[in-house]
Order: sequence, then structure tokens, then C-alpha cells
Amino acid sequence: MIRDYLRRLDASLASYQWVKSVQVFRCDILETEQLQILTYRFRVLLIDNAMLELMERVVSLKDKPGLDKELS
Repeated sequence: MIRDYLRRLDASLASYQWVKSVQVFRCDILETEQLQILTYRFRVLLIDNAMLELMERVVSLKDKPGLDKELS
């Protein structure tokens, strides 16, 4: 679930015309018995040369049928 979210995020950022480039500084996925934890830090360079730097942490329950919740 986290890996799918990450793929959708990357595809979404690449699709915007106002995005010049995306630089990923950190992409870690920690897995425990019950959780997947994504830490994702990236910088977006816009076409007007403005920069946006973001860090996201997503925690997802795994292997629990019917409990596809994401906590962020």
C-alpha cells in the first residue's frame, strides 16, 4: 500500500506542467510486523525557479483485511 502511494505521488509530481524537476533526498520504508512507515523528503523546483521542499511521513497498517487505513 505504501509503495503504491509512493508510485502515485511520483507520477503525480511528474505530470504537472509547472514542475521543472523533483529531487528526492530521502525515501525510507521501515516495516514491522504490523506497520509500514514511509519517510519521504523531496524538493520540487518550479518553472519560475521557486523551490518547495517537503517531508512526509506515512504510517500504514499492513496485513489486516479490511483495515486499509493510512495515518499521516
